[in-house]
Amino acid sequence: MIDHKYCIILAGGIGSRFWPVSSEARPKQFHSIRQGKPTFLQETYRRMSRTFAPGNIFIASLAKYKD
Repeated sequence: MIDHKYCIILAGGIGSRFWPVSSEARPKQFHSIRQGKPTFLQETYRRMSRTFAPGNIFIASLAKYKD
């Protein structure tokens, strides 16, 4: 099977839109609205994995968030 569908999740930013919860050190994509639940980034990945193969999902972010 050849799958040519790809997904790029944009997860950059400096944490100013979800202030005061987010910060430059830990922006919105690394937070969860519900305590103990997946982060925004994890929820987005999970939704996209229903449509795209895991190897075809890429996350674009700032280098400092690589880990």
